[in-house]
Amino acid sequence: MSKNPKLSKRILARTKTVEFTWIRCDFMAWSTFSEYRKDKTKCWWCKHPFEGDEMLALAGRSKGRNVLLCQECAGVAVAR
Repeated sequence: MSKNPKLSKRILARTKTVEFTWIRCDFMAWSTFSEYRKDKTKCWWCKHPFEGDEMLALAGRSKGRNVLLCQECAGVAVAR
């Protein structure tokens, strides 16, 4: 069993799994983040739209760039 957090979901006839090297669950409030960045408006994994003072999670993928996650997806990834 891997120590790194992961997320998995079924896509048509396959399962997509992404492994993270780290996750910071309480990264920043959406209201603060949106003052500086307008291009990221939803969770990278589940596409949940961010709004108000919702807390964002920042995750470092083992392959690729860092991504923004909602608290629910970050919690699922850390629990695995």
